[in-house]
Amino acid sequence: MKKNVFIILTVALLGALAVICILINRNDEAEGDISVYCGDYARLSIVPFETQSEEEGAGTSCFFLPFPAETGAYRIDFPKDDRVYIDGDEYFSGDALRAYVSGEMHRLEVIRHGKTVGRDVVFYYANSVPAISVDMENGAFEKMSEDPMHLNKKTSTITIVDPDTHLNTSEYCFIGGHGGSSWDCDKKSYEISLQRPISFLGMKAAEKWTLISNGMDYSNLKNRVVYEAASQLDMEYCTDCEYVNLYVNGSYQGLYLLTGRISGNGGVVDFDHDLDVENRMLNSDVITDSSLPDPVIVDEGTLSEEK
Repeated sequence: MKKNVFIILTVALLGALAVICILINRNDEAEGDISVYCGDYARLSIVPFETQSEEEGAGTSCFFLPFPAETGAYRIDFPKDDRVYIDGDEYFSGDALRAYVSGEMHRLEVIRHGKTVGRDVVFYYANSVPAISVDMENGAFEKMSEDPMHLNKKTSTITIVDPDTHLNTSEYCFIGGHGGSSWDCDKKSYEISLQRPISFLGMKAAEKWTLISNGMDYSNLKNRVVYEAASQLDMEYCTDCEYVNLYVNGSYQGLYLLTGRISGNGGVVDFDHDLDVENRMLNSDVITDSSLPDPVIVDEGTLSEEK
């Protein structure tokens, strides 16, 4: 009996040690990225660090940054026990990033726990396109992007980076999914809810903003042209819009169109009621049940339908 108890306790202890080792290893991987920051909060690009030998090779990584390089505009961040070199120049965590030429290949070497890993890196810079950096807890973005009902909203910190002034505007917010049929696209749209009306990039202040992915429009022009045309026609409640480069937890997501959301409560429409809540209350059966009844034709002449 005592022998069986000893065996069970030994197996349980070994299992617990294995779990602890896995968690420690995952934590090292999560905290092992080499990141580039603009200001204190805008994490704009990461080079994932993989523990492998020099002989195995580590491939090529890219830094996608929102405006041309200027010494002091960006800083590099990594675990403080690491030693990092780019083209032989040593960096310490928090150092200003040197001005590297766009598109040129550079050699990054990292020494961690006595092992050296090298990889080629290339720096690319956008031309006068603002950037939005969203930081949220690990795994939250992936869970939010798998929710077609857009009910899974996550608390985040959003930072707007102006490419002309290099100034940052940071706010706490909730971010969730946005869109119907476009949600099936690989590149998804998102909705941002702030705690107070904020003006971004000179646009009209609003609490609710939409990041439109243009996932069905490879030109990225259709929505922008429509909004600009409506503005030129002085249409009421026409929303402002600006192109932005989106980063989530440092990872570049692509070019988006940032607009104030056309909404009564916190959006750009001067209306007292929350249209989102009203819509969900009045159409709860439709929203929760995908099997809609077939339409009834009431006038064969005009083919109008009773809904």
